[in-house]
Amino acid sequence: MAKELRIVALVTSGYMIPADKATNDYIAMELEEGEEYVVTVKKKSTEVTRSVKLNAARWVWCSLVASFLNTQNYMRRHFYTYVVKRGGGEAPWTKDSVSELMWKPTQEAITGHSTSKLPTGKEYGQIHVELDNQLMTMTKLTMPPWPSNSPPLTNDYD
Repeated sequence: MAKELRIVALVTSGYMIPADKATNDYIAMELEEGEEYVVTVKKKSTEVTRSVKLNAARWVWCSLVASFLNTQNYMRRHFYTYVVKRGGGEAPWTKDSVSELMWKPTQEAITGHSTSKLPTGKEYGQIHVELDNQLMTMTKLTMPPWPSNSPPLTNDYD
C-alpha cells in the first residue's frame, strides 16, 4: 500500500523546497534514500474560510440556543409557524435541529454556501446577527450570546 505524506513546500527557481527544517527531517525519516517515489503536488488553497475554533463556537451557540428555547417552551412548531410558515409537531430543540433548521437556511440566504466550511468569519457574524434578530423578534427574549474564546461549560439561562 502506498504511503501518503502531506507536507508544506515552497517553489523557488523551479525547485520544490520543504517549508522548514522539521518538514525536511520528516521527509528524510519517512522516505528511503535511493528509492523512487511518485509525488502529487496540490497548490495550497488561499481561500479564507472559517476556522475550526469558529465552527466549534457555532456548535456551542446552537446548543445554547436549543437549551434556551426549550427552557422557554418554544418548541420547533413555534419556529416553523413563525419563520418557515408550515406546521410541525411538538419537538424539543437540539444543537442539530438549530443548525439544520435555523443556521443552514440563514447561511444559504446570506452567503449562498450550503456548507458551513465556506463562509468567512465576517459572514458567520452576519448569519449570527440575522438569526439573533429573528429569534428575538419571535420570542421577545434576548438570545444567548455568541461564545467567546473559551466557550461556556454550563448553561446560565435557566
